[in-house]
Amino acid sequence: MKLFLVAILVGAAFVGCQSKPTKVTEESGNRDSQNQVLVDTRTALEFESFHIAGSVHLRSDDFLVLQNPKTKKRILDPDIEQIVERLARRGISPNREVVLLSDRADSVENKKWNWLLLQLDVKNVVMMSLPIYRDIHKNRPPQSPAERASVWSVERPQLIKAQAQQCFVTWSDEHCL
Repeated sequence: MKLFLVAILVGAAFVGCQSKPTKVTEESGNRDSQNQVLVDTRTALEFESFHIAGSVHLRSDDFLVLQNPKTKKRILDPDIEQIVERLARRGISPNREVVLLSDRADSVENKKWNWLLLQLDVKNVVMMSLPIYRDIHKNRPPQSPAERASVWSVERPQLIKAQAQQCFVTWSDEHCL
């Protein structure tokens, strides 16, 4: 009888200590990654020091050409089709959401790119600070870079060229917002 009682107590102890089987679930935090392009607009040094996986690096200076070597005046590359081609190679398209990342959401570089992308008919543009993006997406798995997008045509290239000096080469809140 003692042996039977000890067996019941030991059995109850083991049954009571068992935990329920763990249910494994996986949630994709990257459902819309093919429709989203992360664009880091910080300096090249800052980008190389740290960047979000899958982001592409864009600087406005890379899209300027030297107009006058004596005065060192720069202008936006007048070949708008080439600009569109370069952006499409980085995955930017009017059909995708573009998230502009910088140290501050309202950085001048973000404002320049926001203006240019809107002029190029890329309407879904969000400006966000890098720290806030990291906080919002801290559990998101790394994103792969966006695939190359198709080249699109721009309806108002002359308007872009006319306003680019104030809104992309330099930035003026009063003329460009």
